[in-house]
Amino acid sequence: MIEHGVSPCQQVLNQRWFRASSKKLARRKRVMQTFLSYVSSIHGLSGPVTIVRQDVSTETWREQDIEVHKQEITFAFDNGAVIRRSLEWDQVSSDALCAECWIDYVVIQHPAGLSIDPASQRFDNVCRETFWLRYHTA
Repeated sequence: MIEHGVSPCQQVLNQRWFRASSKKLARRKRVMQTFLSYVSSIHGLSGPVTIVRQDVSTETWREQDIEVHKQEITFAFDNGAVIRRSLEWDQVSSDALCAECWIDYVVIQHPAGLSIDPASQRFDNVCRETFWLRYHTA
């Protein structure tokens, strides 16, 4: 395609930039899709990875007369990846539709030959986590 008013050299540079940008975008989508595949599987959605083991730990403690709960689930996948999902919440009565809690995903072990990126993801309530998952799986 010939761009009018743009030198042939600039056209070549623009085409190279566009191809490089397209490759970067495709790589980012592929990488993000990979992380998304794990989170989707954790939430019971179908995908290319399968959970082969789950280890659950829970603890409860008090901070300034507030009961705090924490649940950590470590998921091992069929390709060797290991991801931990931590959920922490307190027993403060709230009328909020999406009460504050803290949800963290951390990649503990990457599968051979693949780097899962981002290696961690944080949400401050279940609604944000749900929105993120729905947005990226749509």
